[in-house]
Amino acid sequence: MATFDAAAIVEPLNWTFAAFVPGAEGCITEPDDKQIARFWADLRKLTADTARHAEELSRAHADAGTDGGDEDQDGESADEDDVEAAVELHRRTAEIYSALCSGSPSEKEILSLPMRIRIPFYTWLRKEVMDPEAVAGGGKAQVANLRSVAAG
Repeated sequence: MATFDAAAIVEPLNWTFAAFVPGAEGCITEPDDKQIARFWADLRKLTADTARHAEELSRAHADAGTDGGDEDQDGESADEDDVEAAVELHRRTAEIYSALCSGSPSEKEILSLPMRIRIPFYTWLRKEVMDPEAVAGGGKAQVANLRSVAAG
């Protein structure tokens, strides 16, 4: 008789950043529906806030008659604002992903990763949580081997 074994459907969400953050490793607690809904809502808000900030900067540059590339004092101030906005974007993104993970990994651990490692972590986590591939053996039914068509 076939059996459904929920524990065998997907692999645990184990993570390790040890190569970049010594001692940073663990297992993500499976997020519940509320955490997943909050994750998507927070990402939508972050995207909207980022777009609004970019529009404000664009307007400010247009009002000042600069494209943001001037090296005068106002240009340097605008560039610093851009840098601070980017840092805040990264912080908020790490905060959102950490909340999805129930704090393991923490925002600080995520931000300790180099950018080219952090982005693939985000991609992996979204894929695993939202669209995991089932692990072979999730069910307990016996699988019959089928004879190859090429075998005749």
